[in-house]
Amino acid sequence: MLFSGKLDLKPHDFVTVVGGGGKTSLLKKLAAELTEQGEKVLLTTTTHMQLPDPALYTVFLRDQEDREAYASRIAACQDAAVFAAEYRVNEWKVKGDEDGLYDMLYQRVPDRTFLCEGDGSAGHSFKIIRDNEPVIPNETTRLLFIAGADAWGRPCRDVLFKCPDVFRDRVFDGEFWKEELARALDRVRSMYRGPIDLVINKAEGTYEEGAREMAGEALALADRVWISSLREGRIELVI
Repeated sequence: MLFSGKLDLKPHDFVTVVGGGGKTSLLKKLAAELTEQGEKVLLTTTTHMQLPDPALYTVFLRDQEDREAYASRIAACQDAAVFAAEYRVNEWKVKGDEDGLYDMLYQRVPDRTFLCEGDGSAGHSFKIIRDNEPVIPNETTRLLFIAGADAWGRPCRDVLFKCPDVFRDRVFDGEFWKEELARALDRVRSMYRGPIDLVINKAEGTYEEGAREMAGEALALADRVWISSLREGRIELVI
């Protein structure tokens, strides 16, 4: 089952993924699917991201290079999968651009689908969005908000990225989920005017029932709601 087909991605879409619970894995799956279909992709981030396998991506790090020269190098590249970022933070992590570089690249490179990670969650299942997050490029055409079903019914302190003290003793239940998801999506809509797809990931094994409960609570909040298991390679639209 192709996630890119189910999500109805178009050539030269600019897909930004935010939230927690599988952002990087989803982006890499979409990149693999699209390149297998003969399309070219550019994977990037507006925050911090693990440097991808150089055997799978041609990596372009700007490192203070002139923006036009950097864009020209990427535009000239004919490799199927490109990864673009500003500079290395350490051996395995890079820093992304927050100042419109990728919007300019999107205009300069019309033959690639852009796949962007818009915030960080360090592998946690849900992200309480802070005032400076997410960073959504202006050219974004598709916005995917992801959450992990493994958060359902557990203490917030165990599943939230940088859990605020006020939530540490709360349980990730229906009331919390609707309240914080609505707040997060309101924040996203203040920066992005298009449709929002909510992807509830990790819907496998004992987590599938929780995923369906989360989906039912969220139907009125997002434009489309999906249940997925990246591990098992399946995604389903909830109606």
